[in-house]
Amino acid sequence: MKVVVKGTGAYYERGLAYLQEFGHTIADSANVLVCLAHPKILTAAQIAEYPKGCINFHCGLPNYRGRHPLQWMLIDGVKRIPCAVHYMDEGIDTGDIISESSFEVDRNETYASALEKVLKLVGPLLIEALYKIEHDQVRRKVQEIGRYWQRRTAADSEFSFDQPSVCVHRFVNAMADGGMPNAFCGDMKFKRSHIGEKPGRILDTTTDGRYVVATADGVVLLERA
Repeated sequence: MKVVVKGTGAYYERGLAYLQEFGHTIADSANVLVCLAHPKILTAAQIAEYPKGCINFHCGLPNYRGRHPLQWMLIDGVKRIPCAVHYMDEGIDTGDIISESSFEVDRNETYASALEKVLKLVGPLLIEALYKIEHDQVRRKVQEIGRYWQRRTAADSEFSFDQPSVCVHRFVNAMADGGMPNAFCGDMKFKRSHIGEKPGRILDTTTDGRYVVATADGVVLLERA
């Protein structure tokens, strides 16, 4: 199928490679526009240029529309992250869903590890959506009322320790490994946070003999009797 592809970054690179691998022709003019992290909102006139529609890949619909959805979901502790290809309309990430999937978030998930899981879904969901469009098999799923999230800036990487341990853990890891500037508190910057793969695991011992043990929402220091 011949498509026009617009976008930037990892979504664009992964999606473009997948489309080419599966025999889709990338052209300057076509009946379908594929957007992958495209930074501009399309007007009604621009959408009308594509008879079979404009489609977009986004993670977090419908509750995480807008910018940096992956970071926001990791910060909020979303257990399963949804990913979808949807039709584009004049709204922001509000069009009907064509294909969708999701993945589970691990306890020590970082931005980089979550992004790699997202990237594994970009290609298959695009191929599924384009197949449905080409063969007139699309069953539109209308999105529920959702929420729009703003663009994060470097200043948004600042946090306070005056919050539950699990919130600090999620925040630091949402900023880790390339997501945004590393999380910081005052003059201290932090690369990653670890709370163990499961509660009850001994993660380390301190110089004075106390055990660092993973709990449901962080760690505790325990003295052995």
